[in-house]
Amino acid sequence: MSMPTVSSHPADSDAPWMVPGNSALEISDRRRAVRIKKKFITQMTPWAPGHASVPFEVVINDISDTGIGVIHDEPLEIGLRHLLSVPREGVKSVVEEFVIVRCERKGENQYQIGLERAAFTSARAEELPRKWRVSKRLKTLFLLFGIFGLLIASLAPL
Repeated sequence: MSMPTVSSHPADSDAPWMVPGNSALEISDRRRAVRIKKKFITQMTPWAPGHASVPFEVVINDISDTGIGVIHDEPLEIGLRHLLSVPREGVKSVVEEFVIVRCERKGENQYQIGLERAAFTSARAEELPRKWRVSKRLKTLFLLFGIFGLLIASLAPL
């Protein structure tokens, strides 16, 4: 298990866009979607191979269309997928898949963690590794080598 990546500078809690009721400044924030400030306690579970799927409590700090900001008492590994129970108004909470994109120390034993919906993360083509493509010719060549090898093995005396 690799060590989580955490920035050493504190979060901008006194930044102008963090002032409650200052919605004009919240829109001009560097994020792609408008954040809605909500405080909820919910469950989060790692959802990746090699990591125990043990749920733990986090505090949802803000919600947007593309992600969620949470507060937790331990740093979390950037890039790791998690399942998060997201409360909805008037209906039951929904479990959604998120990827950790940011982890900053907010105070002593408090970390501000940015989660992005897995659908938005997988849509970023420039961050995805390129897949190797095998041409039809190469596949045919391998098939012919296999057939030729089987013919030699079956016709050759032992």
